[in-house]
This record gives sequence, structure tokens and C-alpha cells, in this order.
Amino acid sequence: MRLGPFTALLIVGSVGLAPAPAGADDVWTNVHPGIDHLHRIDGSQIVHAVVVDMSRPEMWLRATRDGERGQTATAFAQSVGAAVAINGDFYLDGYQPRGLAIGAGEVWAGSVDLVDHCFFACTLERRCTFDTWGTVAWTDPEWRNAVGANGDPLVENGLAIIRAEAFYDSDRHPRSAVGMSQDQRTLILAVVQGRRADSAGMTFNETAELMAGLGAWNALMLDGGGSSALVIDGGRVSDLPTGSGERVVANHLAVMRTDPIDARCAGIENQRACVDATVLQTCEGGNYSEGDCGFFGATCEEIDGHGVCVDPRCTRGPSGHFCLDGTVIAGCTRGAYGEGDCGAFGTTCEDTGGDAFCVDPRCTRGGMGKVCISATVLASCDRGAYAEGDCAAYGAACEDTGEDAFCVDPRCAAGGNGAFCADADLLVACDRGAYAEARCSDQGKACAADAAACVDPACLEGGERTWCDGPVAWRCQGGLVEREDCTARAETCLDGSCRSAEDGEDAGPEAPSSDAGPDVPGADGGLEGCDCRIAGPLGTPDRAAALAALVALAGMLVRARP
Repeated sequence: MRLGPFTALLIVGSVGLAPAPAGADDVWTNVHPGIDHLHRIDGSQIVHAVVVDMSRPEMWLRATRDGERGQTATAFAQSVGAAVAINGDFYLDGYQPRGLAIGAGEVWAGSVDLVDHCFFACTLERRCTFDTWGTVAWTDPEWRNAVGANGDPLVENGLAIIRAEAFYDSDRHPRSAVGMSQDQRTLILAVVQGRRADSAGMTFNETAELMAGLGAWNALMLDGGGSSALVIDGGRVSDLPTGSGERVVANHLAVMRTDPIDARCAGIENQRACVDATVLQTCEGGNYSEGDCGFFGATCEEIDGHGVCVDPRCTRGPSGHFCLDGTVIAGCTRGAYGEGDCGAFGTTCEDTGGDAFCVDPRCTRGGMGKVCISATVLASCDRGAYAEGDCAAYGAACEDTGEDAFCVDPRCAAGGNGAFCADADLLVACDRGAYAEARCSDQGKACAADAAACVDPACLEGGERTWCDGPVAWRCQGGLVEREDCTARAETCLDGSCRSAEDGEDAGPEAPSSDAGPDVPGADGGLEGCDCRIAGPLGTPDRAAALAALVALAGMLVRARP
């Protein structure tokens, strides 16, 4: 069989019976509460689609397990009691799906996502994922069901994907597809009949337009041609290509409904919860079951209101990571334990005591360090992932302190950290190379060059005074301003000078400093206490926005290279 595109249909929003295109004859039939069947005849095209309200508590999904492979869609639907079923992924010898396959929580042996293949996967809570082409996704242990799909999506973010090549614009075949609305409340399964006198089939582009017309937000193509089949209540409703029988395929996707709902699942119809420290209850579409985590030596814990069995090897909790040795990392995702070999990628495992990650060998200052590799290039590591950024692209230089590194704005004349007076009024502060400034005159003050602070003009005119600003002692004398951080001497500031605790036992209350102290960009040259604003094209009078802009500027300077 050829691994090409085959039809998919999706509908967006709450279940709405989409209007028929001009000239089309649409017949809608309510199959069950929340399940509607569309039979459309449009010239030489015949479409069967099922619209399912997945917000209803009794609805749930069921894909084929590994041990159930190699059945027709009709046989699978009848064996599991499905309300609706459709054929699934393209497949290889031995009915092995080409892409990711998960059925009822069981990942098929040898099943992984492929860079040139997509998939549709949903959790027990019916949170669904549409994989995109060109990426490889790690299998999320929360995915309960998944079927692979064609590598080219039909609809993305509500827009039909139209391609010019003949393969997409000329070839007509039977098509099968799966999709959901933007709010993920509505599921659409569809089959376009083809290779028949009464129905030629659709091109890839026609199918994409069909899906977008039905309100699709995202849609993927399943296997098609002779594999296409849609089954409702155990009976196939779509006709097969002329001269063909229903094909045995690798896997399938089914819509299940429970009637009545188990009373123990009231309010948690599609959810897991801990009954006690070891017993996990599962409600799926209102079907109740229990599992003993303790049988596997695990405990039952709730994460974000959902119960999970937590492997006893998850010593840092259900989502923690740690190093087993210098190259092997162990990690847990919602209680599921796994190990990985950092050494296979030439990296080492770094453990911070609360987290762990594989570290690129170029991260010479550890998994979270930064270093200048030239006068303008900054190398940065984030949880071991290495990236480089060109400070010069923003007119900046790279400054390395020996323990840290950052891009420095060229206006930071005093270096990447520190404050200085640009003139008698303008106070400049740089924090890890990010530039900010304040006009001292806005507070009725002047800029004291020796203190790099906005101070009372009287200090600059020879006035004498002392005061405390938190742990910092300030003194104006002879036109000079002096400051001393008392914490550096393990002392406190009292009456404008640093004193030990014994010296201050009989001292009176500290003089108020709210109107006496200077406005300084932080005791260490930072930005606290300063009515700062960014200068130049990023200018804004809002201090909070200015600080946010500084952080953003610093972040912009690190860009990963291909």
C-alpha cells in the first residue's frame, strides 16, 4: 500500500450540524444522545461523518491494544462494544502501525513517534494532542489512547492546509480522518467513499477544505484507500471500493459510551482518584475499576487532583529527576519511572540536590552557568542545554566575572554591575549588564557622584547629617556622601552609624529615614528603591514595566544557534 494522504474530518466548537455546501444533500441522524451521523451526497462524492459530544460524561475513547491487532473495523467495533469505530494508522508487515500506537493505556511494542509521521492521542480525562510533522514527541504516560496519522496535517488552527503538488491536488481516493474542535468538546470521525461509480473519492486538498468547512480546528489523515471504514453500532455504514471486501488493518479508534454510569463514578466519570495510600480507582466514561498500586510496591498519590501510582524509585516525588551516577539520569513523570543514559549523547549527569539533568560538555560552568567565549559571544546553559548568543547584535559586549557572564549595554560605563552619575541629575544603574536610569530632580534631589545615589542637595552644599536606610549607614560631610553596609561587619545601623548589638542595647529608637535617605539603585548597585526607567527606544515611565523590559532584554541576548 502507498503511504500517502487520506481523508480527515474535524469540527470545531460545541456540536453543531454544519450547513451543507451548495448543491449537497445532507442527512443527519441522531444515533445516541451526543452522537450524530452525517450522510452527505455532493455530486460524485459521498461522505459519512460522525460528530460526538465528548463533553458528555458517558463518552470515552478506546484504541486497539497490541494483542488486538489485525482485525477489520467492524470486527473490532463488535468485540469491544463500540458506538462508533474507524480504521487507524498506516501499517507495516505483521500489522505493525507505522507511528505511535497506544490502546487502553498500553503502548504497543516498538511503537514510537516518527519525525515524518503524526498522531492523535488523548488522556483518560479526554485532553487530546495533535502531533505536528517534523518533530519527535516522547510518549506521555498520561496518553491512554493514540493512533498514528499521515505526516501532513489537513487542518491546523482552523485553516485548511492546501498544497500545490499533484499528489495533494489531483489524486482522488477513499479517505479516513479524525479531528476535534478548538475547545476539544467535539470529536469528528469521517470517511469519504471512493473508487466507486457513485463516489470518486477526494484529493488531499478537497478533504482539507471539507474539514475546514465543517469547522475543523485541527485534523489529521488516517489510513485510506481500501482501509477506510466507518462503523456505527457494529455495522459498517461506509461502502467499500468496488470489488473489495473489508480490509483487515492494524489498529482502530473507537467511541465508547456507558449506560448507565456507575454510581461510584458520579462527578468523576473520566478521572482517577486515590481510595487510600495504595488503591487507585479509575472511572472511564462512568465505568468503575480499582487497581492496587501496592501490588507493585508503589503508592497512590494525587497530582493536580488526579490519582497516580508512584514507583518507589521516585525518591524525589512523582515528577522528580536525579542522577544514578555520572552519566545515568533517572526521572519520574507522574509517578512513572524511567532511566536515560546522558553518556550516549556525550553529556554528563548533574544533580543540584533538587533536580537533575544531562549537561552538554560545553557547559563549563555547570548546567545553569554562563560564560563569555569571546568579547561579544555569550554561551548560556539552561538545565544542561547549551546555546550561544551574540551580544554585538544589540551593540553590547560580553562581560565575564569569573563566576557569571552577561551581555553589557554600552551605556554601562561602570561595568555590568554598578551605578554612577552621568551628570548632576542623571543616575545610571546597571544590573548584570542591563541599563536603567533615573532623574534625581524628579524627587527634588541631586546625583552624588561619590555615592552614585540621588541625595538631598544640602549634602552636596556642605551640609552634615547621618541616617540609616535599613542596614546601610549614610553620612553627609564636607560635600561628600559616604555609605557603609553594616551587615558586612555583622552589625546593625543605629543613629546613622554601624554598631554591634551590645552597643545598641541602650540606644534610643532609630531616627526615621523615610525623608532623610537618598534614593539609591540598591545597596549593591541594583535597582531597588529607584524610580528607574529604561532609556532610549525601550523608554517607559512605568517602573514595573521598565524592570520587566530589562529582564526581557537580557533574555533576548541569548539565542540558540542551529
